[in-house]
Amino acid sequence: MIAVFLLLLPLAYAQEEYRNYHDINVSLRMESTLDLDSGINYLSSELSLFPRETEFQDIIRKEYSKNVLERENSILYEWNDLPEDLAFSLDYDIKSEFNMVNIKSKIPFPIEVPSEYEEYLEATPLINSDSIIIREKADEIIGDEDDLYEVVYKIGSWANENINYSLETLTEELTQNSLWVLQNRKGVCDELTVLFIAMLRSQGIPAKFVSGSSYTNVIPGFGNHAWAEVYFPGKGWVPFDVTYGQYGYVDSTHIKMKESSMAKEPSVSYRWSSGEKNINVNPLNISAEVISLGDKLPNYIDVSLNVLKDNVKSGSYLPLEIGLENTRDFYLSTTLYITKAPMEVSDNFKSVLLKPNEKKNVYWIIKVPENLDDQYLYTSKIEILDFFGDISESDVEYANKYTYYSLEESQEKVYQLELENRNSESSIDLFCSPDKARYYSYENATLVCRISNDEEKSYQFDVCFMEDCRNVIINPDEKKEVMFGISLQEGNYEYHARMSDNELVKSSYFDVNVIKTPKLNINNIDYPPIIGYRDSAELKFDLSTESPAKNLMIKINDQELFAFDTYVGSENFVVPFNGKYFYGKDSGLIFEYEDSNGKKYDQKQDIIIKITDVPFYVRIGYWWFLIAALIISLFLFRRKFFRLKEPPMPMKKKISKI
Repeated sequence: MIAVFLLLLPLAYAQEEYRNYHDINVSLRMESTLDLDSGINYLSSELSLFPRETEFQDIIRKEYSKNVLERENSILYEWNDLPEDLAFSLDYDIKSEFNMVNIKSKIPFPIEVPSEYEEYLEATPLINSDSIIIREKADEIIGDEDDLYEVVYKIGSWANENINYSLETLTEELTQNSLWVLQNRKGVCDELTVLFIAMLRSQGIPAKFVSGSSYTNVIPGFGNHAWAEVYFPGKGWVPFDVTYGQYGYVDSTHIKMKESSMAKEPSVSYRWSSGEKNINVNPLNISAEVISLGDKLPNYIDVSLNVLKDNVKSGSYLPLEIGLENTRDFYLSTTLYITKAPMEVSDNFKSVLLKPNEKKNVYWIIKVPENLDDQYLYTSKIEILDFFGDISESDVEYANKYTYYSLEESQEKVYQLELENRNSESSIDLFCSPDKARYYSYENATLVCRISNDEEKSYQFDVCFMEDCRNVIINPDEKKEVMFGISLQEGNYEYHARMSDNELVKSSYFDVNVIKTPKLNINNIDYPPIIGYRDSAELKFDLSTESPAKNLMIKINDQELFAFDTYVGSENFVVPFNGKYFYGKDSGLIFEYEDSNGKKYDQKQDIIIKITDVPFYVRIGYWWFLIAALIISLFLFRRKFFRLKEPPMPMKKKISKI
């Protein structure tokens, strides 16, 4: 009996609470305190870090702790006749929107840069775009790519995936430079951003450093943050947040407060009178909370999950295929998350870029748990979530009775499918399948590959299965079949055939199921080894088989006990008997059956029982008993059978005389 156990393991994934909203209303407060030496009679505080009015950010309300002088890029506080302790604050209500710039067509790379953007190409002490090490790494990442969006995305996703987010580098006053970040492969948002900007500038792409606040689930809450804006000809500045994996947009929790060609400029500068007197400045604290939420973002991307291998043994590896379709006519990047799986997935997110209206498949390999109980069948749910909120899920079944699927098999399958995806728009199709659903190992198996060409030109392909390859020419609107022999081994194994030329690759995957020839396992036979002739007892045994046995007949001494049309699994049997049944006989259980092809099999299990207290007449034999009975009968009734009649009188002979 198989019990079904449902195993669901939500992964360690915490979606930011507000990132999927088109807009949010935020209350933000900035404040700081200062300790002053006596005798200071004038002080000014000039803030360059404060919420800005932009296309995607509206300042609904602002309130200052005293009168200020508002300039384009700063807010000036001034005090005279100061106390020893001083505080100032700024309060804002802000409506922040999802910031995405729609780019609908390819922008060729390299680009021409107008003179007004040239300052965003310059190297700085923190942005080492003039470093040959940084330029060579950027060259390596982008390769021969000539699409600007692809170039920026490749550099951003590389930084996100290869620079470890580490608080070890976080200090109050200093950000490590971009070369240090590249060489040490760690940093926080400031460091990731300066490396991203340095790589872009090394390729002639203007980029600026943006400071502000955003929501993070690490705190959780709003915290100081940095991201970049990248120049795209004809579009202007496009946001990229490499720390959060948001490429071409930033979510509505990003509150923009400052932008610069430099990085890590002072957010507040102070001036005061009176010579050698000092002030002690405490950090500028920024706090924010969400007041209200707008509408959620639409599902820009359709997500579908396909588990490429189901019904696997415990400890196996599962290849997953995630189908993505960009439903919009502009470039879109997304991040995919595995939010449910049979066990924890270490790398549970992937970043993907889709061109306008593009369809694409991406792949994951996950593992199912090991060391499971043989008597259980396990079912788990796998769930995929994308940045914009679309979800796809599927169930997977695994148990020790299934075939093991290795990491190497999963990797090979993913590799072949990725090759095929390069020509997904082709109208050439390959479909291969074995000529039977299942086999016994003594059979001959044939693989039938069907090729169809719905295009208007002819092709010449190599069609290969294992090491056997055939050269095939297929004309327009033609269909052909190619056949291969399959070597059989017991188990359920996945194979693939491949069709290829210099440009196109197609693969077809199929299972070959080779079942065991039916063999009955007779276990736990139990009967008394000694029994009286007239006594009763029971013969017990367990009968099991992994492969179905057809037309099974179970007999003892040619007497039919049980009959089954199909027998598979395990059952317990009990046969009551009397001792006299086994006396004087060469006894045994006889099993006669067939496989699915009608091939006949038989097995015998000897039964050895000693019979005691056998009656005398049984011991000497029934025939001797009958002979003795006949003699006794004759003796008892001898008078009747042997009584003599009176002797006959002699007769006188007649003598004829001649």
